[in-house]
Amino acid sequence: MTPSAPPPRASVPKLTFPPPKTSPRRSSSLAPVVIAGSLAALAGAGMWTAVVLISGGWEIGWFAWGVGALVGFVMSRMSPLRSTQLGILAAVLAALGLAVGKVATFRAAVPKIAREILLADHDALARAFALDMRDAERYSPEVSVQLASLSGGDTMPDALAERMMEEAQARMESAPPAERERVARAFSNRILAEIGISTQFGATLSAFDFLWFFLAIATAFKMMRG
Repeated sequence: MTPSAPPPRASVPKLTFPPPKTSPRRSSSLAPVVIAGSLAALAGAGMWTAVVLISGGWEIGWFAWGVGALVGFVMSRMSPLRSTQLGILAAVLAALGLAVGKVATFRAAVPKIAREILLADHDALARAFALDMRDAERYSPEVSVQLASLSGGDTMPDALAERMMEEAQARMESAPPAERERVARAFSNRILAEIGISTQFGATLSAFDFLWFFLAIATAFKMMRG
């Protein structure tokens, strides 16, 4: 009797496991979003300043709301992610854009207003001429000698100050319009250079600005929080 062949062994399927998923690096995924949001904030600040210049110094408050909306829109187009962290990041970038825009609008509008005030004020323009003549050493030899004899801590005599103003007024009255414009521009720029950034930011800040700033920051936050 021929022995029967053993039954074939059932093949056992091999278990395969998918490779572990690697979580994407948050820093690399957020970098384009941050760059795009920063550029949008700067672009919004630049457009805000341009509107002020075109309107002749008239600051349109609701345009600040558009800065926040622009930041949120650009960031939302760069990434599908939504989170509280991204909302806070968008709000911070919108706030920075508003601060830059506010300072830029101040620096764009104030020099022109200051020049107009100086050109309309006879006494103020004469003082601007007096300062310009002292910087350029254009006083008479007698006044120049007295000014050179003064040290940093000396008090200017009243007679010398009166003589300086007399010569400054005489030069102002004989100066052509272009010369008056130059002196007024130099004087206003000099005053502006002595004002700090924080003072420039708060100089034109009004109650309505707080409303527009809140709406802008809240809009950017909401668009990226989801």
